[in-house]
Amino acid sequence: MWIALFPLMYPIICATAYFGGIEISMCTWSGIRCPSSILHSLCSSEWHSAARAAIGLGQFNVVFTNPPFGSKIPVKGAATLGQYDLGCKWKRHPATGDFSKTTTLHDDQPPHLLFLERCLQLLKRGGRLGIVLPESILGNPSYEHIVTFIMQRTTIRVAVTMPEVLFKTSGKGGTHTKVCILVLENKSPTGPHDIFMADAKWCGHDSRGNPTIRKDERGAYRLLDEVPEVTEAYHAFCSGKVRAPDHKGFVLSSGAIRGRILVPKYYDPEIDGYLKKLRRTHKLLEIGSLVNRGVVTLSTGTEIGKMAYGTGRIPFIRTSDLSNWEMKADFKHGVSEAIYEAYRKACDVRAGDILMVRDGTYLIGTTAIVTESDLPMLFQSHILRIRVQQPDELDPWLLFAALNTPIVRRQVKAKQFTQDIIDTLGKRIREIQIPLPKSDSERKRLAREIREAVETRIKLRNQATAIAMAVEGLVTPKPPPDVALLLDDGAT
Repeated sequence: MWIALFPLMYPIICATAYFGGIEISMCTWSGIRCPSSILHSLCSSEWHSAARAAIGLGQFNVVFTNPPFGSKIPVKGAATLGQYDLGCKWKRHPATGDFSKTTTLHDDQPPHLLFLERCLQLLKRGGRLGIVLPESILGNPSYEHIVTFIMQRTTIRVAVTMPEVLFKTSGKGGTHTKVCILVLENKSPTGPHDIFMADAKWCGHDSRGNPTIRKDERGAYRLLDEVPEVTEAYHAFCSGKVRAPDHKGFVLSSGAIRGRILVPKYYDPEIDGYLKKLRRTHKLLEIGSLVNRGVVTLSTGTEIGKMAYGTGRIPFIRTSDLSNWEMKADFKHGVSEAIYEAYRKACDVRAGDILMVRDGTYLIGTTAIVTESDLPMLFQSHILRIRVQQPDELDPWLLFAALNTPIVRRQVKAKQFTQDIIDTLGKRIREIQIPLPKSDSERKRLAREIREAVETRIKLRNQATAIAMAVEGLVTPKPPPDVALLLDDGAT
């Protein structure tokens, strides 16, 4: 038996079928039932008698579904939530970090979480579930207990993420939710097992529904759609064929899952392969290790509230104010001296600090280095401040350059996950590996050159500002100190 659960009114379709190598027969209209599957069991009186007769828990070999997402359509009521382990609150044990279910019910829960558990309840032991879920529940720390539930109750067979634009054209206005397709076997794992993973970056259309047609290197037009290639890679995996791992298909042992993260791009084999090659010529320094050794410190900014905007000329730097490795001269919001004084201790910043966007969508990983001409300033909580405490061990200018290397940007992209409506890098910044040349003379040369390049841009920016004011006949503001003396960090 197989069952397909669809989002609109939770209709249920039943038919006899095989799955995985055996044919699936088409269902007839007479097999369609339209009750709310979330309410089944304790509230089964709301079901039509035909549905109650046709559908029972633990009787299906296959369930596949694309459930409704979102906290704006919560499921409420103790009678319904009490049917589910995921209707209860879970707690983390401080000593072990493990999660366990409590007896306290949530006030409400997003439907897709309950839908996940209901699908497993509908399956026989060993039955298989194909389900579309938001990527956020597979990588967001606040949902670690959900991943714990999945790993404890099921054997994970497939995890494939789809492009954000996939559902952008569906329904009225669509949704930007980035999703992951999971295939789960309804039995607890008996040991490590292989999981097929992939991260499809193209699905054949853009956010407006237009075909993603591009010219290839030979000048021929082709549709950018990696979904068929992921399918081919999966068939190769099932048949035991060996192929070079890439983002369109690779195998991860369940024992290699880190931090209860099931997002495929987090384990991108292309990045790991490149880092291994880079070790031949470079030292790879993990940011977390630098923090643990006291070489670098990390902190975030503050939030001052919209009513503080426009009260003065002291910059309140937001994520959009970081561009081209520096703070924009025409920053969007300024604050008064009084507001600055109220927040400056909680938002400590000085010349030589590196600011990096931590939360957002397209700007995560964008960096800028603070100079004397940028001060005083405040910066928002979506920005991370990176401060080198031991410049003799790590030149801040070299670190700044390294944070902008392609391999670091790729790592940032792989470690930023969706959290509600925005993405976040979170504490995963500590896992990023910074490449530095093994040659001491090369490191000094690169640090010197990046410093000279940035300082030259500052001079030109200040010169342009002075010219613009002179055109209007205004007095040119006092120029900042010589940029060669901007950063008192001990670097030469």
